[in-house]
Amino acid sequence: MNSNNENCILIVDDEQANILLLSKILNFHGYHNIIDTTEPEKVIDILMNNSIHLILMDINMPSMTGYEVLEKIKGNHDFDNIPVIAISGDISQQDVDAALEAGFVSYVTKPMDIAKLIEIVSDVI
Repeated sequence: MNSNNENCILIVDDEQANILLLSKILNFHGYHNIIDTTEPEKVIDILMNNSIHLILMDINMPSMTGYEVLEKIKGNHDFDNIPVIAISGDISQQDVDAALEAGFVSYVTKPMDIAKLIEIVSDVI
């Protein structure tokens, strides 16, 4: 098990159940410093008030897409170096390519391959 308490992970997903699942998976694998929000429009405020090392972001959210949030993050020089992993039910290679091209560091499909998710997270932080 990893001991990554110093690394803070932000989970952004409009579905509380998805946040709960991701939090449980991350906790089980030693990532205990987790912040979450169901409101993507609050991400910049969260980043301004916390030291975030990684963001796990749903792509398809009703109020703001993951792409729109990523654009705001990358448009702010204080946060543009924070890695953002896309999480989506869209599984086509075209969707994956578009996300990587937009600036996400990786792409995880739902339902999640837990081993792959943890491998990506541990590679990034």
